[in-house]
Amino acid sequence: MPTRKEIVGTYRGGTVVEYEVSVYTTWAQVVAEGPVFLRCDDDAKETGVGTWYVDDSKERSFPARGSRTWQGPLTPRALKEFKAFSNDLWVADEKTFRYQYEKDYS
Repeated sequence: MPTRKEIVGTYRGGTVVEYEVSVYTTWAQVVAEGPVFLRCDDDAKETGVGTWYVDDSKERSFPARGSRTWQGPLTPRALKEFKAFSNDLWVADEKTFRYQYEKDYS
């Protein structure tokens, strides 16, 4: 289960929902200066489609890239951004990232 989303709270009579998302990755490689790590699950490494996570350790970089995650293919935009990407440079590295967000359903 590479990504899990669960409700951790509700507010204003249930119209605002707080979620916690856990992203599980098992592979990593350095793809840009900073360093910027591209992380993925087993499916993404083998097929190119799965859970991806960009772990940008550079704080307050300009222009800001920031950390981000998505499900699906490694996009042409990402491949263009990560010039150092190679299918041969993956290193086994299990890591879990967690973040929270709120959604207003009112």
